[in-house]
Amino acid sequence: MAYLYVTEQGAKITQSGNRIVINKEKQKLADVPLIKINAVLLYGNIQITTQAMRCLLDNGIETVFFNYYGKLYGFLTPPKSKNIVLRIRHYESAQNPQLALKIAKQIVQAKIINMRELLSRHLKNYSDSEISSAVASLNEWSRKSEYKQKAQNLLGIEGAATVAYFNAFRKMFRSELKFNGRNRRPPMDEINALLSYTYAIL
Repeated sequence: MAYLYVTEQGAKITQSGNRIVINKEKQKLADVPLIKINAVLLYGNIQITTQAMRCLLDNGIETVFFNYYGKLYGFLTPPKSKNIVLRIRHYESAQNPQLALKIAKQIVQAKIINMRELLSRHLKNYSDSEISSAVASLNEWSRKSEYKQKAQNLLGIEGAATVAYFNAFRKMFRSELKFNGRNRRPPMDEINALLSYTYAIL
């Protein structure tokens, strides 16, 4: 278990030796060895004792706090974080505009490609002209992103591609659940709630 997600409202996290224990109203919900945990993610009304927090910090394990709906509150990060080298590389990249732009292009292109692939897989089973058109648009946005030399322009492409994707995304649902467009803070329907929750976890 790399990440320990705690979503049971009213749960309490304590330490027992080299283990993290989760209880609720005298019922044990989980008992996990520290060696199996890379990070702890808490959602909503979750209590954690000082001893448990200190134990996690001593073992280089980060704790992340979200509200019930998945909005990030903050991090409890140990002084010698397992991700310290990665963080240093992030700061170095941010100081190099050319490298930062190159990385930003890779991220935007990966997002567009993933959106395109999801729509393309749907088309293999269900023909739809609107989804086909969106796939073509995503291909074009991906191509254009390669030539942008400013982050602002890259953000514009990412936004346009996302609009095209979600306009087609609503056509994929063949159940009682309906998706009429992306909304958040707060999400207004079941599909948007699932999307927001999943994005927060990722």
